[in-house]
Amino acid sequence: SSAVESINSNLDKVWPTDATHNIFLDDGDSSLDPQHIRNKKFPTKVCALAYDYMEEEGSVVTLYKDDRHAWHFDESSHSVTIMLQTAESGGLFRHTAQIRKRKDISDGVFSVLEEMLAKERGGKPTEDSVNNLSDVQTLTFEPGTLSIFSGSTCVHEVTEVLGSRCREVAVLCFSTEKGKKNSPKVQEMFYGRVKQ
Repeated sequence: SSAVESINSNLDKVWPTDATHNIFLDDGDSSLDPQHIRNKKFPTKVCALAYDYMEEEGSVVTLYKDDRHAWHFDESSHSVTIMLQTAESGGLFRHTAQIRKRKDISDGVFSVLEEMLAKERGGKPTEDSVNNLSDVQTLTFEPGTLSIFSGSTCVHEVTEVLGSRCREVAVLCFSTEKGKKNSPKVQEMFYGRVKQ
């Protein structure tokens, strides 16, 4: 497609992210242990091509090649993604049900996250399991797949991409607050610059 061609002709302008972050994409809570789910760090390695680097104005494009995006909540209330190109293997979009209200950072959310990660490691659900909220689902994406997603309320990840073909996704972020942008920390991490 012309979008994929435009992206591939501008790969020299992508911003590489090779960082760790907590699930909430913030600085965590220093009053809690560093290994508490509120502070625990996960590795993320992705590349992003901002819309203003593309030949035609468009959305931010996230590229994954030998990359992954660790479990996280989005800062934007909703995202729309369009799959432009799938990876040869891997690059699966995995998510939970809505496990929190926007911006809720509480013991209840921590419990669901801990349970989800325990299940991912092969553990068993606890007796006080919260209605399977911690169950992980995988969405199947093909080129052209459109997803409308509440990433601020559902924790999600993209698994490691394998093979020589990049996973390319157009990402459009939306907020219920006029003029809202990602935090400077998130902008710097994923785009290498801050625009407020």
